[in-house]
Amino acid sequence: MGLQRSWLVVLMLFPPSLIADACRLETDAAVKLVSNKISNTEMVVTVCGHCEDTQPVPLRVHKIEFRHYAPGKVTTPFNDQSFSVESLEEAEQKGTGALADALRTMIESEYKDQTGYLPNDPYLIGEKRDRYRLLLDFAREDYEMRVWDELLVNGKEVDPAQVYYPVGNDEYLSLGMELGCDTYQDTPKLVSYTPVVRDPAKAAPPDVYIADTTHQCYDGSCPAAEWTVHSPTPFFYEAGGEQVGVMNAGEILKPVKTLSYVTGARVVATRDHDHIFAGDIFYLLDSQAEGFYRFWHYGNIFIANADGVRVTGSWNYCERENNCWADAETLPTSVWWSKVQQQNGESVWVRDPLQTLSGVLVD
Repeated sequence: MGLQRSWLVVLMLFPPSLIADACRLETDAAVKLVSNKISNTEMVVTVCGHCEDTQPVPLRVHKIEFRHYAPGKVTTPFNDQSFSVESLEEAEQKGTGALADALRTMIESEYKDQTGYLPNDPYLIGEKRDRYRLLLDFAREDYEMRVWDELLVNGKEVDPAQVYYPVGNDEYLSLGMELGCDTYQDTPKLVSYTPVVRDPAKAAPPDVYIADTTHQCYDGSCPAAEWTVHSPTPFFYEAGGEQVGVMNAGEILKPVKTLSYVTGARVVATRDHDHIFAGDIFYLLDSQAEGFYRFWHYGNIFIANADGVRVTGSWNYCERENNCWADAETLPTSVWWSKVQQQNGESVWVRDPLQTLSGVLVD
């Protein structure tokens, strides 16, 4: 019973989950599969299957490499001793060498503690032989778990489980699923991604881009339900039209709509960054606060962090961090126009409401 319990402990210490992880590319077959799938592919996409935002991010494949790791020593899982790979192979093939001797010494010490132990009992000899093979298997698994080829795309380490390669019709198949990554089974097998059409005719937004910013908050400050005139304020019947009157201080207004009239800032990407590739022209539109802007990218509009955009003549934090990825001559400019309802029920427009109205943005 003592021996059976000791074997059970060994099996509990090394459960089936310790089987080599294919996502780490330990095997030549896994490396070959990855090479065949993406080495000649112009673009793959990466996606985090366990994140809230699973929007694919394109990755242009210029260069694919595999960095090989193989320890010269292997630590056997039974007593933390280190033996050479050659010693492991000799113990497997011939049953001789330092590792084989250490295994047999440990096994004999376990059996000597058993009541009625008979060294030459044929049944026990068979048990010890099986135990020797079991521990050798553990030693081999322990070694193979630390031998893999790291995947590098464009010189950067990439997790194969987060890479999708194109299979046609804007659909992408998971490389992780191909490799059999256990942790990736609950991720959608196919991802749809349509590359941006870089049409020169759509490179620039309108000279004045109008963004609807009604009820929009900035840095934790949001529009109040009512605004108050704190100094004489011109009003207009339409945004950008002729002035038709002036509102006096103290008048209460109800905000209806706010528009931002934006003159975008032209930016040139100097290296790939998310959906924007080196050489792309894009525009920053209105600020969304905290370093975020509305982007215009060949007709596609989205909001993203612009901290990596270097602006001529400005202090650029990205230069200090060495992570600038685009250059701009200036920042965008914008003018706010707000439609408000007066106490008499009439709706009019005011320009730059932050200048003369209270409640436009409050903490």
